[in-house]
Amino acid sequence: MVLAHKQILVTREATQAKEFNQMIEDMSGKVLSAPLLKINPITFKEIHLDDFNWIFFTSANGVDCFLNQLEDTHFLETINIAVVGHKTENALKKYGVTADFTPTVYNAVAMSEEFLKKHPFANHILLIRGNLSRNVLPNYFTEKQLDFENLVVYETVANKQIKSTLNNIFETETVDYITFMSPSTIRSFLELLDKKYHAEALEIQVICIGTTTEKIALDHGFKYVSIPSQFTADSMLAKIVEIERMNK
Repeated sequence: MVLAHKQILVTREATQAKEFNQMIEDMSGKVLSAPLLKINPITFKEIHLDDFNWIFFTSANGVDCFLNQLEDTHFLETINIAVVGHKTENALKKYGVTADFTPTVYNAVAMSEEFLKKHPFANHILLIRGNLSRNVLPNYFTEKQLDFENLVVYETVANKQIKSTLNNIFETETVDYITFMSPSTIRSFLELLDKKYHAEALEIQVICIGTTTEKIALDHGFKYVSIPSQFTADSMLAKIVEIERMNK
């Protein structure tokens, strides 16, 4: 198999990484697991959903942390829903709902621009977010003078309990690839990894899920950074396979 004997450091939150880890193992790769982030739901005050025509979900975490707090989800049958990509839509489908809008490129910039082209008269938007979400959508909605409300439903924090595991990986294993799913995973990685391993880590081939994460990786000194053609976990693995084939 293409990934035989290749060791891939997976930094994604443990629950979300299961499918990605399995795909690596199915291709005979070895998963080095170090979930660098923890997702903590944030309790929000009662919200009047009748005030909104659209709900925007920019992550699967947002879907779960929002809907799990609601006693009544019947409104989902009538309100319009936008999601940033198919992973977020899959999270939504667990609640028996499909999205009304998904951008062709899975990031907030494409989501904002494509959304108004397709729905030019949309308004009254509830934007479901995490505490570290970028301000691309709020800024765009403000620029277009749309009525919207931000609702922060989860916080992303460094998983400090994984520090010893992460450092043990660099002490005992050879890491062929590092995968980063967000800018916050990069920051947590460098925070939790002992300084003595930083120079080694910066020389390892990094696969980032998208352009924003790629920029952060380059800004922090990673020398070999690649992104997939689509901003999904599946495509990240395909990029690793592509690199391996080119190197043979």
